[in-house]
Amino acid sequence: VQKHSIPAVLSGSDVMVSAQTGSGKTAAFLVPIITAALNAGRAPLKEGPARPTSVVLAPTRELCQQITVEARRLCFRSDARVVSIYGGTDAVPQLRALAEGTEIVIATPGRLEDFLERGVLTMKDVKFLALDEADRMLDMGFEPQIRGIVEKYGMPEPGAKGRQTMMFSATFPREMQDMALDFLDPTYYWIGVGKVGATTSNVDQRFENMGWGDKFAKLVDTLGEVKNAEGGAAKTIVFANQKAVVDEIAWKLSDKRIKAVAMHGGITQMQRDRAIADLKSGRATVLVATDVAARGLDLPGIDHVVNYDLPTNGD
Repeated sequence: VQKHSIPAVLSGSDVMVSAQTGSGKTAAFLVPIITAALNAGRAPLKEGPARPTSVVLAPTRELCQQITVEARRLCFRSDARVVSIYGGTDAVPQLRALAEGTEIVIATPGRLEDFLERGVLTMKDVKFLALDEADRMLDMGFEPQIRGIVEKYGMPEPGAKGRQTMMFSATFPREMQDMALDFLDPTYYWIGVGKVGATTSNVDQRFENMGWGDKFAKLVDTLGEVKNAEGGAAKTIVFANQKAVVDEIAWKLSDKRIKAVAMHGGITQMQRDRAIADLKSGRATVLVATDVAARGLDLPGIDHVVNYDLPTNGD
């Protein structure tokens, strides 16, 4: 992905990139954005709203945090300032960071639109717009917010003298194609890496037909079958379609002395952060989640993924 998209963006073109999750899309849009920010230098602080030159939109808070960590690593000891904006947490630290100046804003659409309505930042100086997991944002109903951010707050039009736009997606449905026509310059490059919508080739998949069987008992058996490289309990993500089912599975697994944590949109951001931290550190071996954790998250060492319920769509 990076091999093809970074030169295209650095040459001044818009890109629509369709590639599998985990193929390196984050660096593909961060490298051109940070390169431009470093070349331009740090803008002096001015009275009034914050004026970022680059905006990255992501569908979930966790993905927003993850991209921010990577951006700050790439900007370490440089003049480029990165601010993360997402909901579910106190807005004051985010507002304070904006007041100190920023070149790069990484945000979820809802909280960013809220800040734009408050007048604490403006889109008038934006040179780069990146939409990560764009199809996921459409699935979550963020299209009105995205269109509002692009069209209502003075963001420059796409084109040579306006902004550059990068859209990254694992799939390319009709809605994505329509949005690409609206947001990208007509001369944009479409870059496809691998088979659109396909799973990665190094994942073994199998289907269990449960009939009227006990799904939870089968889940417990399945968790015991897969081991990590050291022979211990494998780190596993279990997906379910409803928050109540997620909580129930996590509680039942804990009752079976399996270290499990739950993650879904009905818990606080602090609890969601703690659940991911527990899985990464090994304090928990099973993360039970809704599809809020289905895209883009970099969770090293995951050996096993279980769809407890049939996913609502094939993507």
